[in-house]
Amino acid sequence: MNFLLIYGRSAKTLQWRISSDYGTFISLEEAEERAEEYAGILKEIMERIGSELLHPVSVKAEVKIMKTLANCHNSIKRLSKT
Repeated sequence: MNFLLIYGRSAKTLQWRISSDYGTFISLEEAEERAEEYAGILKEIMERIGSELLHPVSVKAEVKIMKTLANCHNSIKRLSKT
């Protein structure tokens, strides 16, 4: 599931994957809550690892749950232009 969210999949895909892999149905609302929770954990991990590897440079990470993979790519394009 970690890779599912890292590569820009939606809460709807997470809902389907949990049902498919574990035979457990969760509501879309619960999938969205889990995606946000995982995003927070991922952000903490990225900041901690980045800070340890690049010490003493502070590292800030931003993690967003996008509705579609296309939104994710568009967001990356905007960030790379700055």
